[in-house]
Amino acid sequence: IGLAVFGSESFLQCPLTHDHGVLLDFLNRVNFHPEISRSTAIGMSLATAINALRKSQAKSKIIVLLTDGVNNAGEIHPLTAADLAASLDIKIYSIGIGKPGESEVLVTVDDPYFGRRKVPMRIEMDENILQAVSDAASGLYFNAQNTGMLEKIYNEINTLEKSKITTRQYLEYNEQFTFFLLAAAIFLLLEIILNHTRFRKLP
Repeated sequence: IGLAVFGSESFLQCPLTHDHGVLLDFLNRVNFHPEISRSTAIGMSLATAINALRKSQAKSKIIVLLTDGVNNAGEIHPLTAADLAASLDIKIYSIGIGKPGESEVLVTVDDPYFGRRKVPMRIEMDENILQAVSDAASGLYFNAQNTGMLEKIYNEINTLEKSKITTRQYLEYNEQFTFFLLAAAIFLLLEIILNHTRFRKLP
């Protein structure tokens, strides 16, 4: 399991690991940066995840793309990345966060003068490209407008992508709204079973 995050740029936040504690540590370091989060490079984020997975010997490999945006940055088109994933037998499940189209949401930022606070931000989510990406890579598209819907979606992906393992492991999900508003891609190796994933709400 690993984590890639993106805004106008994409980078590997956490390399592939079986250690959920390590993943959570990297996840907790994710923060909203206005200077790079105004744009979303969906194609680049997929390329980052694909590059991390391409040499894996796992029998089943998937990318879970979690984004609240539209592809408006980066040199790689999302469909180009999706075709590459398909050629490597990597499935892509896309999850659009928020209402389709343009809307205004509150995001948490670290203000050097006023500390951590919520500020309004306009976002736009393109369902069409997310649907096309998942179709091209043998996955499915989902829309989540709250954390409850997101949990149900993960459970559905779990049902679709069950894998047998010999050990039982758990993933704690840090439910922070700021993280959802970051355009983020989470790629999951099914060597770690999604069937035993649990979501714990943290303050």
